[in-house]
Amino acid sequence: MEEKNFNIYEHEKMLEVKKAHPEWVWNRGDTHIILGVPGSLEAFKTPVDPGNSFSPGPGTYGVSSWVYTDGVLYTPEEKNLEELKWEFENGYLPVVHSYWNAGKIAVHSTLFTDGDQEYSDYQDYFTVELTNISEEAKEVRFFLPVRSFGAAGGELRELSGTLDAVSVNGAVCLYAETPADRFGAVSFAKTQADISVFLRNGELPEETSVEDESTWASGAWLYEITLQPGKTVCYQFICHLHANHWIRQKWLKPLQRPFEIEAKKQKVLKEWQGYLGMQLDLPDCRFSDALRCQLTHLYMFTVDHDVRITPISYPLWWLRDGAYVLNALSGGGLFDFSAEACRKLAWKDTFGGFGSEGDGPSDGIWVMSEYYLLSRDQEFLKEMFPHMQRRAELLKQMRRTDKPMKRFTEMVIPKCMLDPNTDLMCLPARDGLIDGRMDHGFPIFWINSFAYLAFKRMAFCARELGLDDREYEQEAQEIREALYRLTEKGGFAHNDRDVNSAFWPGGWAERSNPDIIDGFDRYWREVRFRDGKHCPPILERQTSLMILRQNNCKCPQNGRRKTESILSCRLMLQLCGRTAKEGTM
Repeated sequence: MEEKNFNIYEHEKMLEVKKAHPEWVWNRGDTHIILGVPGSLEAFKTPVDPGNSFSPGPGTYGVSSWVYTDGVLYTPEEKNLEELKWEFENGYLPVVHSYWNAGKIAVHSTLFTDGDQEYSDYQDYFTVELTNISEEAKEVRFFLPVRSFGAAGGELRELSGTLDAVSVNGAVCLYAETPADRFGAVSFAKTQADISVFLRNGELPEETSVEDESTWASGAWLYEITLQPGKTVCYQFICHLHANHWIRQKWLKPLQRPFEIEAKKQKVLKEWQGYLGMQLDLPDCRFSDALRCQLTHLYMFTVDHDVRITPISYPLWWLRDGAYVLNALSGGGLFDFSAEACRKLAWKDTFGGFGSEGDGPSDGIWVMSEYYLLSRDQEFLKEMFPHMQRRAELLKQMRRTDKPMKRFTEMVIPKCMLDPNTDLMCLPARDGLIDGRMDHGFPIFWINSFAYLAFKRMAFCARELGLDDREYEQEAQEIREALYRLTEKGGFAHNDRDVNSAFWPGGWAERSNPDIIDGFDRYWREVRFRDGKHCPPILERQTSLMILRQNNCKCPQNGRRKTESILSCRLMLQLCGRTAKEGTM
């Protein structure tokens, strides 16, 4: 049985084809989001590009919506980002709406994902509405292309279609609610062409079934319409995720009509309104929507009861970054998920993509105590407190050790599998402080900021349970004094991790201390506002390069399987959709 082989040179291979065929319609690659049912595997997450071009699972195939009218092919892939309105329903619910114009034809598409978690039976639901916004009738050809590349495509060796179903690599994966007028497919191996070459002329190839050893097969459905002024036509489609996988074919059944897409959409909206039921009182609805929107993304990223920084690029529980994610979900009221996530991590004191790092025990105490602070669930605290005590004992040892301390963890990124330091938590203690490893360095203020936080939280939780808090308060006080001694020697604010943990979440630093404020001022002048110019692009570029190095690829913008990008505030507001003029909350 042939297994899919993911090649780390896929990006470079695609660049070669793109260079040879600039006339094709190529995927955007500038930014994207991920849709997914909370708890589903990474394989069932759906990458989506602006304009709602998408791939039903990473490494599968690309689907889009193209319009040919007045002799021109219009595609969202070739639109400027500013021409594509893109938003969640009501600003934060994960039914994605896209609006753009194909000449005098307004295109509105919606996309959402749903499914049966017990059977891992998931579907993407895609609806496209075309409206004639001119004052005369328009001859329109609507195409739904299926290609080997897109938001996160993969190999297409076999492609065939009828008027209402398309088979991808041997099994039906795509259904049309309304039968198309025609389906056409093309083999790149035979023609050196992509389906977009035909569609640019408003045409379809004659073949309806192709095999393609190059893995670049492509095809499209065609709908021909005469659209009167002001009239709208609607087409609906379903993608059955991984229905062509040889194991899944043993139990997955073909989808049955009618698909009842609107009823499924209302079900999804109701579920998510229940997930995100918190009440917010803010002066502008965009703030409320942005917060809920981020919670929506974080919850969709989850796999089982594990959190993710982002799917696909980091398909693992990364304790440090994940602590922020899990605390955000707890703060958003997703208590059932957060409680189970805490129970799963309770037995693992430190882990992450770079191995066992020095802030790991503190991170665990932080998330468990944060959940208790928000829920006030005494039974949960009693259950978790022994695990928190074990971590606190480990931190005390790390503060006093005269030799390196190690813990093995299997959760590392591939790049670090053969790194000789993945089990190293810390070096011998320095002046009463943990000399812990973190992110390829030893940021002593960061590590001990979190240790201070952990002991303060331990003292609080001990009091909540009627236990003696003195040893934890003493540890916290000693850490704070040691950090101030190091600050007085000029050691503070030479690392971005110093300043972004001192006040929050660590809490050891005081605004009244002149050495602390001087450190912040110096860091701002020398790093963030160097030579009178704000320099966040430097940090963004460093982050992007780090992600690329970790994923062994060179060009996230052009690969079939793109590296995850960090959502910008601009994109987040665009997804929220609403503006200040539309009211406040």
